Amino acid sequence: MFRDPLNVIVTGVGGQGNVLASQVLAAAAVEAGYRVSIGETFGASQRGGSVMSHVRIGRDRTFGPLIPRGRASLIVGFEPLETLRILLDYGNPDTVVVMNDRPNYPIGCLLGEEKYPDPRLIVEAVGRLSARNHVLPAT
Repeated sequence: MFRDPLNVIVTGVGGQGNVLASQVLAAAAVEAGYRVSIGETFGASQRGGSVMSHVRIGRDRTFGPLIPRGRASLIVGFEPLETLRILLDYGNPDTVVVMNDRPNYPIGCLLGEEKYPDPRLIVEAVGRLSARNHVLPAT
């Protein structure tokens, strides 16, 4: 582990498995002997709304469940636009980003009422905001 606490945010939209992923990560950290706390926030998650889980992993003490803004060590993004949104609020130049490259279009985009940004522009923005980022075809 490279930071204490290691502040991980798992983000995406409802139905992608974000909450399960954060629970698996937390369980693995506990098995490895670390102290862990989880904080979750849900938008309209059952309708594809924003979901964000905070996982705080400490060596010798338990930290509060919510990561302070600008203090994420790692952002794991299941959806590109949600990843960028969270990076803007919780990231810093040292934040590592691991991001799925496939958009999950909101209902407004599917209905033609809104326009989803060009995914290449999202990847470029993430690259400008994070020194280390990995974009994967993870769907």
